[in-house]
Amino acid sequence: MNSITITCKHDTVTERNAAKRLEKLLGAYDISRFYFTYSVLIEDRAIPHDLPALTLNSFPYSDENIVLETFLHEQLHWYLESGDERVKWSVAQAVNELRVKYPHAPWGYPLGCKDLDSTYLHLILCYLSNKTMQDVVGLEPAARVLYYLQNHHYLMVFRTVERDNEYLAALVDKYKLHVTG
Repeated sequence: MNSITITCKHDTVTERNAAKRLEKLLGAYDISRFYFTYSVLIEDRAIPHDLPALTLNSFPYSDENIVLETFLHEQLHWYLESGDERVKWSVAQAVNELRVKYPHAPWGYPLGCKDLDSTYLHLILCYLSNKTMQDVVGLEPAARVLYYLQNHHYLMVFRTVERDNEYLAALVDKYKLHVTG
């Protein structure tokens, strides 16, 4: 089984502490089926992102589940945006349906994502990351993380994940976008 390699960009104390925290979390849960890239970069004050390298910040979240959700969220970016033609087709079809369901979806901070395409993609992605968190840590801890995220960034996206969970579940089922492993 492949393991995650964690690198600290500036090798600061805070980056090293964040790396240790992530290593501890990865050892506590069997989540290897959600690994789509095996290299993680920790960078102080970075906005977490997936490309070119999965990058996490060293912010000392009080809830370790936020760290775990962020890691899983960025891994799921790699899954949804992979070169797998079936996944790409399924995402495109699901996004087309989301455009009809939410024709006035916002983009830009704090309600939406960097652009409209990203907002629609994140409706799928954030549903999947919330579902994954429920499966990994349980319903109550996942609900606390979702509540935090609903009041932090991508506000419309995370609020829609909670409000329209059944619709998003059906959409993900329809296009077979669940991670299997």
